[in-house]
Amino acid sequence: MSHYWFGKTGIDDVYAEGKRISALIFWNKNELRPLRGLCSSDLGLCAAYSGVYLDPAERQMRMSPSQSPQEAFAAFVACGFRDSSHLIKVEDVRLLDFEAAQMSVALPRLEPPSSIVRKEVPAGARDANRSS
Repeated sequence: MSHYWFGKTGIDDVYAEGKRISALIFWNKNELRPLRGLCSSDLGLCAAYSGVYLDPAERQMRMSPSQSPQEAFAAFVACGFRDSSHLIKVEDVRLLDFEAAQMSVALPRLEPPSSIVRKEVPAGARDANRSS
């Protein structure tokens, strides 16, 4: 979705619709300060998205070809997800704060969210507006 709203994403150079990649998908257990992302040797990087609306300017770390996704993820957490676009590190994060799963996924087509394409307001949004 961030590709639709904000244009080019940080992984556009290696992103190919339909390409099947293997990735370590990770997420933290703290819903007040969510961090989600992936590390993939196929993409050659780790990317993390943060915030309530998942910051479109993801934090990135390049992976060395000899590094496993698990090793890269541990290093990314250890440096507080700091990169050249986010000089301030995420404080108080530990590897134990995260869950992760190795998955094989096909990269989807980047397109506007279905609610925009179909010009439909999700049912939950209608209910939320009525109660306010």
